[in-house]
Amino acid sequence: MRKPKAILFDMDGLMVDSELTRAKSFKKIIRKHGGKVKEKVPQVIGVRVLDNWVLMKERYGLKEDTAQLMEEGEEEYTRLIEADMPIAMPGLFQLIEYLKKTKLKRAVVSSAGIKHIKIKLDKLKLTDFFEVIVSGDMLTKGKPDPEGYLLAAAKLGVVPEECLVLEDAPSGIRAAKAAKMSCIAIPSFYTKNGDFSGADFILKNLEEVISILKY
Repeated sequence: MRKPKAILFDMDGLMVDSELTRAKSFKKIIRKHGGKVKEKVPQVIGVRVLDNWVLMKERYGLKEDTAQLMEEGEEEYTRLIEADMPIAMPGLFQLIEYLKKTKLKRAVVSSAGIKHIKIKLDKLKLTDFFEVIVSGDMLTKGKPDPEGYLLAAAKLGVVPEECLVLEDAPSGIRAAKAAKMSCIAIPSFYTKNGDFSGADFILKNLEEVISILKY
């Protein structure tokens, strides 16, 4: 792995423990429209909200338009995270403090919408930390397509090979490698059984990234 000039963060499941909160919003809307959902986490972690609603509309036999389902789901998710913000993942703030002392450029590349990314960054007091934000609603294709990571590199003014991606989901790992970027996997409780064989390193928490950057 070459020494990076930029570090690109995923958000949900990597920076914040938000997958259960997102699952609650999905399940409420699915049940509202007559779907029977038993899974604790019905969504595919690491892909765009829109892409998840396309999948769940078919899986649960929902008759409503995908756009309507997504709008209702996003309203419910906003309500949930504003009322009870998901907690930061272990090691996040230790890594942030280390990065403040470096010249590494910084971006968030998330499958979430820009509104929810900004709410979370504000609650984490990290609004000014990242130079670039790339959200799922800015893209024509979500992860595992590399579009989001390539856009972030372009906005930061670096080539893809100079970027290090931090991800918790296999789809994000595939997106990073398709973009020809180095990638560290930090699996969450919900993704730990996924295929992370494409990652350059697999770590337990964000604080461990510091030792890789110092190497």
